[in-house]
Amino acid sequence: MTPPTQRKYHIVVFGATGYTARLFAQYLAKHPIPGIRWALAGRNAAKIEALRDSLKEENPDCEVIPDVQQCSLSEPDLDSLTKSTKVLVNGVGPYSTYGEPVVKACAENGTGYFDWSPETEEMIEKYQDIAETNRARIIPGIGNSSEPSSILAHLVAKEFQTRYETPAREIICSFYMKNMAMSQGSLSTMHAVSERQKPWFCAAWDPELGYLALSYPSSGNEAVVYRGRYLEPSIFHPDLVYHEYAPVSSKTAAIGVYLANKLGIVILGHKRLAFVDEAGAAARGDKNAKDFNDKAFVRADWHYDGNMHHHSAVLAVEASAVLLDLWGMDFGSSTGPGKPGFGFLVPGCLGDSFVERLKKVDGLTIEVS
Repeated sequence: MTPPTQRKYHIVVFGATGYTARLFAQYLAKHPIPGIRWALAGRNAAKIEALRDSLKEENPDCEVIPDVQQCSLSEPDLDSLTKSTKVLVNGVGPYSTYGEPVVKACAENGTGYFDWSPETEEMIEKYQDIAETNRARIIPGIGNSSEPSSILAHLVAKEFQTRYETPAREIICSFYMKNMAMSQGSLSTMHAVSERQKPWFCAAWDPELGYLALSYPSSGNEAVVYRGRYLEPSIFHPDLVYHEYAPVSSKTAAIGVYLANKLGIVILGHKRLAFVDEAGAAARGDKNAKDFNDKAFVRADWHYDGNMHHHSAVLAVEASAVLLDLWGMDFGSSTGPGKPGFGFLVPGCLGDSFVERLKKVDGLTIEVS
């Protein structure tokens, strides 16, 4: 494994000409991380060079235009690529079809990893121990679906613990994305995932969040939060129950959404995609706990007003910056508070420093009350 201090790049964007990966590159070129060395990688060098040239044209004053690396999904190519960088952002999908060799290479070479899909169960079983041994942090699902769920669950659990000195026993999330639209890559991922998952559905009502109905992303997002529960035992109750729904105006609307989405799942898949994200999470505690206030709860809200794919790209850039800071802490070039372990993590594991970076993003609002 290439020594960490000798890696050529800080970030490599693999599959850089994909829709969301291209947005990642555009945002990073416009908002560069200080001192960054980065590269665009993929099978078609000509297309990647064209992307790099467009970044130069769009950002004439930018001093950190990326290199170009031609790389296929072959084991030798991926081994060489992942040894050259501290963080790899994977834009090659659908992930359930093409993601495994990239994850494997990062786990074996101690390389930080992000992608935009939460479908990770088999990857955890195969590569968790390898990633831990090689000090790799693997964080799937960094995009606009799973990341808000993971971050909001982290925030409400932490605030509830601080405020009431007891862990929350239940978190309910209302997650709304409007103006249905998707890229070809998202559609391909949706089809691939729908063949492998068997989510359950229902409608509900919550006194804080109102009427709630089936949410396409709920199955994958709930899995991400439950893994966060396991990874952050200091703030999550071991028996925490987490459910995620979509907000609706009435019980009748909830039934309609249920039926429409049930049909959509049969035809297409299980993920609703959109241009504007809004999420709210409310936490409640154990009503049998001593001196517990029956009305105690914590609410967290997330709102992003903009294109959903741009949202995903921005989240991945900011997460990459945090992961690079953690590299410095791991190997002595900087200091800081406690940091997450290694292996397969969730976005919430990136903690307060990540949240503070996100609060500075234009169009994104995160609040806890």
